[in-house]
Amino acid sequence: TAINIDAPTQHQFDCPFQSRKARDVVKSLDGARKWQSKVTGAMVAGMGFFCYVARVAVGSGPNLVLTVLVLALERTLKSRQGLGSRLCIQLDNTCGENKNLTVIAFLGWLVQNDVFIEAGFFCLMKGHTFSILDQSFSALIKALKYYAIYSISRLVHMIGALLASYNVVDLRELHCVWDFK
Repeated sequence: TAINIDAPTQHQFDCPFQSRKARDVVKSLDGARKWQSKVTGAMVAGMGFFCYVARVAVGSGPNLVLTVLVLALERTLKSRQGLGSRLCIQLDNTCGENKNLTVIAFLGWLVQNDVFIEAGFFCLMKGHTFSILDQSFSALIKALKYYAIYSISRLVHMIGALLASYNVVDLRELHCVWDFK
C-alpha cells in the first residue's frame, strides 16, 4: 500500500473569503477574523484521492496526518483492493511540528501488531511541486479565488466540485482528530 500525504501552505483555505472579481470595498473581508482551516490530501495508489478539511482548532501536526492516514487505510481495507503486506508513506519535509517521530512510532506499532510486515517512511525534498497532490492543490487554490466562500461546509462542497477530475474517493470535514502523541 503506497500513500502520499500532503497539505498546502497554511492559511490558503482560511474562511471566509471573497472572490477576486466580486471585491466590494464596503463589504471587504480584509482584516476580518477568519476560521483557520487545513486541507490535507492522501493519494492512495490504485484507489484515488482522499481529501479532508479540518479547522486548525481541531488539531494539526502529527495528529492530523495520522488521522488522515488511518482514515485512508480504513477505506482502503474496506475496498476490494484491500491492504498489502507493506506500507510506504510519503510526506512533505516539514519537521516544524515534530510529526516525524510520532509517524515513525505509529508505523512501528502497525508492524508490531501485524497490520503490515514492513512499513517505510519517505520525505519529499524541499520545494517539491511535482506530485499529483501538489498539482491538484495548486489548481484548487487558483480556482477557489473566483468564488465566495463563507463557511467550511461551502469550502468542502467547492473542493468536491473543483477536484472532481482527480478521482476524489473521500471528501469530508473532520470534526475531531485522534491524539497519537
